[in-house]
Amino acid sequence: MTETPLAPEVIVIPNHALARWLSLKIAEETGVSANFQFQFPAEFLWRHFHQVLDDVPEASVFRTEVLSWRLYALFPQLVNEEAYPALRHYLAQSDERQQFALAERLAATYDQYLIYRPDWITDWDTGKQPHWQARLWQQLSAGMDERHWVDLQNHYLEKLPSIPKARLPERVSLFSVADLSPAFLALFSALGERTDVALFWVNPSQHYWSDILSEKQIARRLSQGQTTVYLESGNSLLASWGAQGRELFESLQDHDIEFTECFDAPPRQHLLGHLQHNILELQNSSNVADRFRLEPNDKSLQVHVCHSPFRELEVLHDQLLDCLQRDHNLTPGQIAVVTPDLTRYAPYIDAVFGTVPRAQHIPYHIAGLRQVQLPALISGYFALLEAAESRFENERVLSLLENPAIRRRFDIEDHHLPVIHNWIRDAQIRWGLDDNSRLEHDLPVGGQTHWQAGLDRLLLGYAMYSDGFQDYKNILPHADVEGSQARLLGGLAAFIQELGELARKLSTDKSVPEWREILSWALDRFFQVDEEDQRWEQSIHQALQSLAHNAERGRFTGHLPAHIPIDLLKRALEEVDSGSGFHADSVMFSTLAPIRNIPFKVICLIGMDDGAFPRMDRRPGFDLMASHRRRGDRSQRNEDRYLFLEALLAARQCFYISYIGQGIRENTHQPPSVMVSELLDYINLNCQTAVSGDLPAESLTTWHLLQGFDPRYFEQDSNLFSYASDYLQASHQLQKTNKKDGRFFDQPLSRPEYQAIVSLESFIRAFTNPASHLLQVCLG
Repeated sequence: MTETPLAPEVIVIPNHALARWLSLKIAEETGVSANFQFQFPAEFLWRHFHQVLDDVPEASVFRTEVLSWRLYALFPQLVNEEAYPALRHYLAQSDERQQFALAERLAATYDQYLIYRPDWITDWDTGKQPHWQARLWQQLSAGMDERHWVDLQNHYLEKLPSIPKARLPERVSLFSVADLSPAFLALFSALGERTDVALFWVNPSQHYWSDILSEKQIARRLSQGQTTVYLESGNSLLASWGAQGRELFESLQDHDIEFTECFDAPPRQHLLGHLQHNILELQNSSNVADRFRLEPNDKSLQVHVCHSPFRELEVLHDQLLDCLQRDHNLTPGQIAVVTPDLTRYAPYIDAVFGTVPRAQHIPYHIAGLRQVQLPALISGYFALLEAAESRFENERVLSLLENPAIRRRFDIEDHHLPVIHNWIRDAQIRWGLDDNSRLEHDLPVGGQTHWQAGLDRLLLGYAMYSDGFQDYKNILPHADVEGSQARLLGGLAAFIQELGELARKLSTDKSVPEWREILSWALDRFFQVDEEDQRWEQSIHQALQSLAHNAERGRFTGHLPAHIPIDLLKRALEEVDSGSGFHADSVMFSTLAPIRNIPFKVICLIGMDDGAFPRMDRRPGFDLMASHRRRGDRSQRNEDRYLFLEALLAARQCFYISYIGQGIRENTHQPPSVMVSELLDYINLNCQTAVSGDLPAESLTTWHLLQGFDPRYFEQDSNLFSYASDYLQASHQLQKTNKKDGRFFDQPLSRPEYQAIVSLESFIRAFTNPASHLLQVCLG
């Protein structure tokens, strides 16, 4: 029992999916999961600083979202300073959108320096470094009244011994946080001297493995003249994939930490368990006597080679149905499917898993996906803003009226849309609001195909009788506007008038507070939201408020074009997760990071193509950390390799891999990810099959056909199979077609009439298209 029973239990986690999984597991064990605070590492530390130190705001002014505005505000000043030649050149050649993008990249880089290079920041604060980034940092921080991360960390470590214990959390648990920076680890270690701090971390091996090297590292050191006596590889998979975990393990040993080991040996009756056991014991089994015997019915590790992402998902669906049929204790919630490119695969996931018959339906959800398909209110809002900066083409403007919230605002019903379309067509409205729109595009005025001219014709047609041939003051009234349609015509005219007003508001540079007011006005003026859309309306207003608040804290008081705040607003709303992470009753589709160290019976990796995974480290050219790497630095490539290792260790019954390894046109073979190649090579060296001479990796690999309705999927003795009933019918039809007599003519053709003279045109036609010539000449 803690001293304060009602105090929340603080758990530091790397992502929301793990928080969800922990909550469910705690509830399973104790019957209830309540009063837990799940926080990210940086979030916890800043909240802790805010609670125990004086004059620390709730949010840092040195966050990327705020620093971007501060840098953007400095750019006009930097253009005239000789100390920044590269920046001056770029700023002189770029527009506002490119300049703000540069400010964001610089801000993100400084954010990494604060976390991973605190010594640099300390030197820069004292003017010890002449580099242009140091000078820019001094100008940047000089305008900020608050302390940055490094200053606060030093101040916290100095004050921590004297902070009353009652103000400290009674216990902090860090769960599966594998990418702690050395500075963050030092802070948690210092806090652990005053209170209970526990780090729960999955160690791949129960033996010391910090000194093991991959085969490439050994070869490199041998080329440098080192002896093999001191070069150990241990388990070659762990040596090749474990760099990120090895660096964390080494950093942990730098601190006075008490280690408690709880290893559980995996079962060895199948290939997956054997691989996990070798990693746990830090060994290989490459000797012939030690090699694992791979049985024909071992389905614990599978590799499927397909022609396209769509076929990958079709094959995956069939394989999961087979898994669920073979193991009645397996549930969809015990299956995870991960891919390095979730945005690319999301449409195919829905196209396959969301359209199958009910009998073959597998519950699923997509976690952590950026809002590719935004809710109707938000997508309509951005379509409106884009239209207000366009040429006002008739189809673009009319498409806005497809949005129910816009129609409600201007009293237009769904059945009115065909009437409006007919009016636009008959009034010859093409593009442009009025004559001024044409002037903006360097076209002569006086045309009758813009919206103002068309509306004049429609309104005049309602106001006076017209036979369609007589004009009034050079305006030809439209003859087909009935008296009962006055309300509809008024709504359309009001919509076009407000659209023109919005266009005028967006056409000139304004301050951020002015943009917040205008963008809020656009939402309220054009959309009448119902109860279902209120949450999205609130999201837009909150995002606008956050945008203005960040600009204010970044001390930006200048003017900027509309597309910058609109871009930031759209990005903020797209970053809302479409799913809450782990669900207990459905298959989880996600990237690899959200399932980090979460055990699943079946883990499937799709999209494991060459070049797609592991991803390359992409840093800006001005990032100084790229050329001065240290232990603990983040590396996308090392992180992906360790995530692959963690996924292999987290799978309990089946580890499934698929990739696009066959060309969709010429059926050419394409290699998989280097991770898959290394795994298959390891299996070939450490396993054997019942048939001498066969490569184990080949028996694990299934090469799939281009079409799911290929008859070979439904042959009785084939190793290919499909549960798709519609493909079965298509396969039967295809087989019937192939069995028909292939002869085109049922009797010999008569000899064509002899022609002594053949035209050159006829001669060329006969050889360029023989079939056409045969039908025309021989059959008439």
